[in-house]
Amino acid sequence: MMRNAGRILGEPARQKVACETGLLLNEAIRELLIPQHLDELFRRLHDGKAVSERYAAAVSHFSMMSVIMALYRLSEAQRDFLPWVFPEDETKALGLGPIEEFVRDWSAFIIVRGQYVGHARRKDSKGKEPGQVLPARTLGEALRKTGMWDADDFLLRVRQELVPGVERVRDELFKRFPGVKEFVETIYGEDVRVVAEGRQ
Repeated sequence: MMRNAGRILGEPARQKVACETGLLLNEAIRELLIPQHLDELFRRLHDGKAVSERYAAAVSHFSMMSVIMALYRLSEAQRDFLPWVFPEDETKALGLGPIEEFVRDWSAFIIVRGQYVGHARRKDSKGKEPGQVLPARTLGEALRKTGMWDADDFLLRVRQELVPGVERVRDELFKRFPGVKEFVETIYGEDVRVVAEGRQ
């Protein structure tokens, strides 16, 4: 991560990066919190006998898939956007440390990410021979090293230990850079809507 990289950019470019960083952090908050709420909802439905164990387990797996994808996207925002507007020590002081540390073992996290939201096969399978699934031992070890095997505990850690820091950094961006909040909450989404609906 580049330290104090924001000093390299001129003010208009820095403002643009601040807007885009704010957007990514705002999305990360939603993407990290909603899966846990969904998981809790379906656990309650299961306990009340409204859905089967298999259905609740599928939703729990889907929740983990969503969080894993959100964590990877947040790591990209942390690496490619955030250093241009905040020094690393400042983001740490606000409670947002490196995602690599949060997941405990980045190499193991990449294995889990590949299986949950990437590949149906081992990455090194070739098209000229049958695919192979990742060995159970490899996946189990990666889930253990990252703390993801206990989905409830992991989702709780995301909510209690990670999301508050992301919220504080986003809120600080809103304070320091005029226009970021409006870009995040209105401008970007409206621009997407106008083009998607063919109005421009």
